[in-house]
Amino acid sequence: MFVLMRLDEAPKLYGRVDRVPGQFYIATEFSQILLFPVSPRQSFLVSDGSERNGQFLGTPVPLCARSVVVGYTTTLLLFANFIAWFAVLCCLSIYMREEQLLGLAIAVPMALGVFLLLLRVERGFKASPQRAKELAQLAQANSSHPNADDAMMPSSGRGDDDRIQSKPT
Repeated sequence: MFVLMRLDEAPKLYGRVDRVPGQFYIATEFSQILLFPVSPRQSFLVSDGSERNGQFLGTPVPLCARSVVVGYTTTLLLFANFIAWFAVLCCLSIYMREEQLLGLAIAVPMALGVFLLLLRVERGFKASPQRAKELAQLAQANSSHPNADDAMMPSSGRGDDDRIQSKPT
């Protein structure tokens, strides 16, 4: 039996890093298969709180290696979390039948640890003061661009070469 996996048309942002609370963060757009990131396409400086329905306010920046690593890590941790909680259920089943506590005593802390690590990675990492200044200068440079109204428009979400839509005139 063959399973057909399709490459989703709408890319998704993964790997939030260099977060400046209330202002912006760096995230990377990935092509994906069934919500799993496959390959990084472009990193963006995203306005904080602007992600809605697969669109966001952002401006392209060079591909950020930290964001790519965090994007893949988040997915792996999500998968590991699913496996860890499945192991908890299996150990609980064994405990109910045979009263073996050792497996449950190992599986529960492991699952909680993976879950807490996933929460930490998913929240994103704050930018250092120096990095925050660099990103603020980059954001300011993009806003002083001759087409400043076009610089921070929602992404098309289709992976086109022109990732930022321009305002209709």
